[in-house]
Amino acid sequence: MVATMSTPKSRTRSFEVKKPAAVTDAQHAAVVQTFARECVEVDFTISGLPSERKAKGKVAEAIRKHVGATSKSAKTSWRMFVAAPHKDTPTDDKGVAAIKALNAAVADLRAFRDRRTLVKSGDVGVTEDGAVKVEAGKRLIYAEDATDFYDEACVLARRIDDAVEHVVTHLDKIKDNDRRHAGELWDEGEYGGSVVRRVGVAKDVTTGDYLIHFGPPRDYSVLPPEIAAKAAKWAESQMTTSIESAVESVADQFNKALTTFLGELTSRTRIDPVAGHPWRQYCAHGNAEVLKTKIHEQDETVPPGQVRVYLSYREPPTDEATGRPALDYAPDQIVKVNRWVGPIPVAEYEKEVRPAATDERKKIFPGVIEGLIAQMTALREHKAKMLGAYGDNLTGAVGGLLNTLSQMRKLGDDNADLSKRAALALKQDSAFRQTVAEVVADTIEALEDNVEQVKTVRRRIFKKKEG
Repeated sequence: MVATMSTPKSRTRSFEVKKPAAVTDAQHAAVVQTFARECVEVDFTISGLPSERKAKGKVAEAIRKHVGATSKSAKTSWRMFVAAPHKDTPTDDKGVAAIKALNAAVADLRAFRDRRTLVKSGDVGVTEDGAVKVEAGKRLIYAEDATDFYDEACVLARRIDDAVEHVVTHLDKIKDNDRRHAGELWDEGEYGGSVVRRVGVAKDVTTGDYLIHFGPPRDYSVLPPEIAAKAAKWAESQMTTSIESAVESVADQFNKALTTFLGELTSRTRIDPVAGHPWRQYCAHGNAEVLKTKIHEQDETVPPGQVRVYLSYREPPTDEATGRPALDYAPDQIVKVNRWVGPIPVAEYEKEVRPAATDERKKIFPGVIEGLIAQMTALREHKAKMLGAYGDNLTGAVGGLLNTLSQMRKLGDDNADLSKRAALALKQDSAFRQTVAEVVADTIEALEDNVEQVKTVRRRIFKKKEG
């Protein structure tokens, strides 16, 4: 048993979160060359269990009539492969356990793919009639890492295959549980023989090998000169956009996990501005949460007696044509943003913005910490070298948190051991928990700064080309 930490002295903030350093045109060009010459595309699909089916027949029609809807405007559905036991299903049901195991195996492979690859923007292709087109986006991996990546991906894919067999074995129990959940909407005909076996990574029917494809960037020299020049020009611009997409994707993956972790470390603080206050707009699409604040004593750019607030809130997507918030969008297109707002007087913040702590702090889960450590390690060891100066900046952004948590590591610890040890220390030592919470908030901000920086460089590069 680890003793209660009596003082946070050994865990003071000796590891700072680094703001992104400036990226020059030459450094940006070097990353473009790395993408073009030292990286390969990796493409494979990971399929999960189907989760929803459209309800059919008289019951579905009766539901639509009850709410005054037609089949053209409303969809009635039911869930299948439910990973939770119905109240009439035993809590230790083997069918539910098999679904959970399969879902976990699929999630593990997806997490591995996301940790080890960079998302790139659409590639440049050429149609049969010679026109240049932009194809769907793929992922990039450092060429030297391709063999190790393939071997590890295959190990995880085989675990999915094993989990699939357990689901097949217990399919009758699974159907019974789904039927209890769905009631009269349930349809046994949806459980075809192949619906489960399609889960995972597809295989070559001849060799049995997993269909994980690697390929170099396109060679435009084989095209007619005029088309090759046009395609190469598009490709160069697209590579710059791919760098931006990669940095944004890395930051977004981290910030989703970091926001979850921050919610475990501290009570959430939400704002509830009075009617008519300008900050009411930040609550238009859900709760707006305070990630951190700064006053003059912490940041001299904040006027005395005022406060600047780092808010996390939701807003409509941006209309690409106008650069303004879109007017026509679906609910699932609402995006989460983290942004500094203010400064405003402290008195106004307290009385009119009305920040209030909730009681929603959750249990600290070692698995969340282990996932973050795995992401940070993969960035440092695999992704950063593809992104050059941008990779150095991203590594600097998360390095403070990685080093802070790594203070808990003992000789022989793997990441799982370290995560358990850190979770226990965070639970027992409030000063350490506060320190880590501050580092997490700073890391979220630094990652957002990295995204803004790559956008700035992209605009600068494109402006010079246009000039």
